[in-house]
Amino acid sequence: MNPQAKELGKSVKGKVKLTRYGNRRLRSALFMPAMVALRRGYFSALVNRLKAKNKPPMVILVAIMRKLAVIAFHLYRKGEKFDSERYKAA
Repeated sequence: MNPQAKELGKSVKGKVKLTRYGNRRLRSALFMPAMVALRRGYFSALVNRLKAKNKPPMVILVAIMRKLAVIAFHLYRKGEKFDSERYKAA
């Protein structure tokens, strides 16, 4: 998962888009859950912090995708169950 700025020189700035680097299956599996998490207000501290830095929406979405991947990996490695209270919507 890699957000990348599309730039052609110094004066022309394009929209930030998600590049094709990385695992395609992982990107596609995490995209919709990240959209739902963003719309439902999960990870509000992360979203507010990135919005304060004027980050584009796609960068915020990729940050949520990465956060979901980290949580899933942690639960898998530790063998723990998901605690819904820990990531409750604001």
